[in-house]
This record gives sequence, structure tokens and C-alpha cells, in this order.
Amino acid sequence: KSIMKQYRLFMLLASVFLLAGLNSCLHEEFSESTLPEKGLSLSLNVISSSYAPTGVENTGTRTSEEDYTTRFTSGDRIGILQIITPDNGEKQYKNYCCTVDDDGNWSSDQPLIHQSGNVSYIAYYPYQKVNDEAELNAYLADFTPLQDQSTPEGYTNSDLMKGEGIVSNTTLTVTLQHLMALIVVKVQYPSDLAETSPVVSWEDGKIPYPVVGQEGVFRYLVKTNVAISLEGGYPYYSGTQKFKIQAEESELFPARYLLYKVDAE
Repeated sequence: KSIMKQYRLFMLLASVFLLAGLNSCLHEEFSESTLPEKGLSLSLNVISSSYAPTGVENTGTRTSEEDYTTRFTSGDRIGILQIITPDNGEKQYKNYCCTVDDDGNWSSDQPLIHQSGNVSYIAYYPYQKVNDEAELNAYLADFTPLQDQSTPEGYTNSDLMKGEGIVSNTTLTVTLQHLMALIVVKVQYPSDLAETSPVVSWEDGKIPYPVVGQEGVFRYLVKTNVAISLEGGYPYYSGTQKFKIQAEESELFPARYLLYKVDAE
């Protein structure tokens, strides 16, 4: 019996050592020193930030307002610039175009491979092919929102964003931050207005996006280094009720929104 007990104890200890060894291998599988020779294939997780009210601190720990969080829809594309910095020699770059599908899953135009060494990632939206950091910085600096943002496509394609990527196990997670400022216009129609849903007309080709499900609410993305004015009007009795909104450069900040209420009464 003592021999049997020793045998069972030996088998138990052997099993423990085997499990510990397997667990160690699992933890080391994705470390930089044990990456596959051809690199590690990555999946992509994309997080977009929200717009916060101007003058309110955005801690980054949660979305400031759920309604101001950018949501990607099927067919939207982001760019990812992979930067490989060797110990000796010039930086190497690779550009990926990544598209989201109906289920919110992202795929790239070529395999997204993580190499060992000093590798970093910069993500940006909307997508435009760039070959290196200089081209990316030029694209971001020269970006101008569309004048006509009346459609979902026009609005989202004006929402310039940039963020860094972090690799964890087999996932590249990128968090995109807004680089534009947001003008929110809330038209409060007079209670005695004959038309319950009057059509707002906009001037000079600057047409904001009418927010779905929020009557009289419009959004317009603008650069932060240029003053902006919006002029519009809506039918009011036998005439037109006109309004004008102005925002100075000093009031415009990235990832912040200004709310303007238009009230004829």
C-alpha cells in the first residue's frame, strides 16, 4: 500500500509540474522574445471617444455623453500606420486600410502582422493612404470638414480622429480621439407655429447634420483654428425666421462641443 501511495504521489506531482509548464508556455506564447518568426497575426478592436461640453474636463475614463459618441457603421474605414523602429537604421512603415462590417467586426486589406522589436501603431479616420509619419501629419494638418454635412456620410467623413494602438496578446486596440470641434444647434420652434416640423434652410452651403430622433437638433464639425458662422432660417407665419450663430477661434477645442439654442419667442 505504501508503494501505491508513493506512486500516486509521484503521478500527482508530475501532473502539477506538467500543468505549470504548460501554463508558463501559454504566458510566454505572445511575449516579444517568442513571437513567431513571421510575426503574430492580430485582430482589431476600435474604440472611439465622445465629445464633451466645452469648459468641462474630460477625464477619459468614461464617455461624457452617450449621444456624442461616434459609432462606426458598415463600410466605414480607418487607417493604421505601423511603425517599426530598428536599433540601427531607418524607420519602416506599413499602411493598413481596415473596414468594419455589419456586425462591427474589423478586417484589413492585408494581414495585420505584429513583429518583434520596437513597433508602434497610429490609427486615424477617415482613411487615406499614407506612406509614413510625415504624410500622415500633413494629412491631419490639411484636413478640412465638408461644408455639406447633411447626410450621415458627410457628417462622419468630417469627423477627423487619431489615436495610438496597443497590442495585448493577439489584439490590437486603438482608441480614436476627435481632432475637430463640434457645433450643436437646437432650434426651439415657437409653440404657435403652424408647421410642427418646419424645414430649416441653411446658407452659404454650410449644412449641418439633422440628428435622427431629435427634432430641431443639428450638428456641424469645424476646425479648431478658424472662426465659424452658421446662418439659417425656417418658415414663420408668412415670412422666415432667420438666425445666425458665430463661434470664435478661442471657443473651439478638439473633442469639445458648443451648444447654441435658437428660440424665436
